[in-house]
Amino acid sequence: MIEPISPEAYLAIASAAKNTVTKYKDNRHAKKSAKLANASSQNSSNETSLSSGSLDDLLAQEGLQLDEDGYVQFSSDSPAHARAWSQARKVYDMMLIMFLNFFMSAMSNAGTPVASYAMETFGVSRVIALLGFTTAYLIGLAIGHLLFSPYADSFGRKTLYVASAFLFSVFCIPVAATPHIAAVFVGRFVTGFVSAIPRITVISSIDDLFGKSQGRSWAFFASSLTSNIGLIIGPIFASQIAVALNWRWPFYISTIIFSVLSLLFLTTNESSSTNLLNGKIALLRSSRPDIEHHAAPRPLSPSPYQPLVILFASPFVLLTTLISALILSILYILPLILPLIYTSNAYKLTSQTSISLFSLAVIGLLFTVLPRYWNHLSPSSGQRSVSSGQRLMNKYGPLTYVVGALALPIALWWFAWTIPPHTTGTPWVASGLSLILLGWAIGEITIFLLQSLVLFSHAAADKRSVLTDTAFWQAIFGGGGVLVTEVMYKNLNNNIATSVLAAIATVMGLCILVLVYGTTHRRDPRGAAGEEAGQRGLLEEKQKKKERKEREKRERAENGEGEYTSVTAAGAMGLDLDRLAIFPYFF
Repeated sequence: MIEPISPEAYLAIASAAKNTVTKYKDNRHAKKSAKLANASSQNSSNETSLSSGSLDDLLAQEGLQLDEDGYVQFSSDSPAHARAWSQARKVYDMMLIMFLNFFMSAMSNAGTPVASYAMETFGVSRVIALLGFTTAYLIGLAIGHLLFSPYADSFGRKTLYVASAFLFSVFCIPVAATPHIAAVFVGRFVTGFVSAIPRITVISSIDDLFGKSQGRSWAFFASSLTSNIGLIIGPIFASQIAVALNWRWPFYISTIIFSVLSLLFLTTNESSSTNLLNGKIALLRSSRPDIEHHAAPRPLSPSPYQPLVILFASPFVLLTTLISALILSILYILPLILPLIYTSNAYKLTSQTSISLFSLAVIGLLFTVLPRYWNHLSPSSGQRSVSSGQRLMNKYGPLTYVVGALALPIALWWFAWTIPPHTTGTPWVASGLSLILLGWAIGEITIFLLQSLVLFSHAAADKRSVLTDTAFWQAIFGGGGVLVTEVMYKNLNNNIATSVLAAIATVMGLCILVLVYGTTHRRDPRGAAGEEAGQRGLLEEKQKKKERKEREKRERAENGEGEYTSVTAAGAMGLDLDRLAIFPYFF
């Protein structure tokens, strides 16, 4: 076995990385100073030709304009906004973001196979090892979502990606190098906490880059798909490396990968519209100190309790996030049970080979692209006056969603009764093929549910709250599920234990069908006239909201910027529960 890297080598690597980052920052600062000086000289030469009434022309040159309240904002066709970037720049930035989330998802599920090898090193039981390598990570993920979600817009996107990748690489080191299990608990908890940052920020980055265009729904779908694939690839990656080298090396390798990612994120652009706008205004003021206009004040940060309020105030959010997390927990449980089944005398496969069968689920996940691509090519999809996200989900989404709800229990019942001891002498293919169907069902249901909540939630705080609620349930069902499954498979035979999982999936499938029934069949009992009246009511409510916002803005101006005097408790917390009422006829 290859010995772990010495602390001196890690100090040398860290020192080299620090010098590289410092040098890069100095170069960036020098370029920025030169840009400011150039802009200042150009504006100074033009200042004599600009009268006091030419502010609008000056702002227009920078892609800016004044809103009705006198605040500076981007114009609709501003080349300075992130949505105006080239396709190459958008693809590059999104690829790095998706790979960061992909590998963090992979490392979140890498702890399950590693625990089987590490428990002998630490002299602990398998349950304690699973608690340290898997459950601690998911608990950190849930807490990270809860604590960071209200403050995600207070920082730039780029800074958060660089910091999260760097901190993840740093706290993988104690997991890999420690001789004590306590350091594993700390390292895995902190890496889970840090991994919440890009998971929350990616939603804002997608909105920054794509707005309400069709690329927004595709970017969110690709991000969700790669994260799910990461949950499958993680155990395979960890088990193969653990056998080839030792169990510590998956974390050494992740340290290197995330260190490189933190440097690569330095080459991305800041996409936050607020930061870009403030930078533009600061650049103008450096050459024109007489400009007193500024950007609109940031809205009040939502309450840290907002995710919990939304979770229990909206039954749909409660049920949807619960189902999504419960189904995702299957991807945490399978790496635990596959070696128990396929290393038995009936198959005699090695542990890493049995976990490699998990890759069959990736094939199923990739099939989730087909209905969305079909919808994209449909000539009728562009004829409705709805957003691209609605078209993606409304046309073929519910159909494949229903099929996925039926396929999930079918796949688990199929797997449960084609494995020993019920069947003997059958090849592994008989049960292994069910993993393809299982992967497709998991991907179809979870991606569709999260798209439904996130794409239809206009407020950024609502989107982050939905992800926080999902992470909360994921920590309970994923982190607790591996512990319960370990005990269950020890006390029950494989068929009965897997049948318990299939029965739970059957109940979830019925809940999903109830959701779809409420979505598609429950209409206003007054018929078409009632639905038309309902639409008029929605328009009136929208107008009332607009008037209320204008009234609050006037009160804010009278009492000072950023101060709210007459706001409801829900408004002060940033809640917009009406926007989460995606299926209005259900609840």
